[in-house]
Amino acid sequence: MIRTIEGRDYIALLRDVLENTENYKKIRQQTSLVIHPSGRSAQVSSQVSEHLDISGQPLSLSERETLTIELIDGKPVITAIHSEPI
Repeated sequence: MIRTIEGRDYIALLRDVLENTENYKKIRQQTSLVIHPSGRSAQVSSQVSEHLDISGQPLSLSERETLTIELIDGKPVITAIHSEPI
């Protein structure tokens, strides 16, 4: 299943999950960075593995994650996160 979550909804979901999580471990591998020719945006892609216990139940996830980063008012801001299970 592919689900798109943006901005504040992603942050709220992440906070909710982390409040009930123990033994969280995140591993990022095979990371690549592609900078747009304008120099005003970039995409960072990597393979992400997460391992955690939620309410005592172990859970492992592996996904290909792509972050879009844009310069907004001169500051780098993550404007999109796209994940696909692998």
